[in-house]
Amino acid sequence: MTSYTAEWVLPMIGEPIHRGSISITDERIAGVDDRVQAGAIDLGGVAIMPALVNAHTHLELSYLRGMVPPTETFIEWIRQIMATRRQYPDAADPRIL
Repeated sequence: MTSYTAEWVLPMIGEPIHRGSISITDERIAGVDDRVQAGAIDLGGVAIMPALVNAHTHLELSYLRGMVPPTETFIEWIRQIMATRRQYPDAADPRIL
């Protein structure tokens, strides 16, 4: 187990902890403490918080996976997505075009 301390620890549940520490086991947060643990690695004036997950998805585009080539710009990508959707409409719901 490895412990880290920082200026702030931001747990998922509860108030921010000033000068707290976290313990890591097998690459996962195993514990959060409001005290600095002996032997903890001091990360200094930073905040420690759990990783954020981007759960944003467009399920209606899943069937196009691998069919849209990379583009240079976002607008080109959108145009390519729309063109591919017109060429290969979703049989489950063609109204989404």
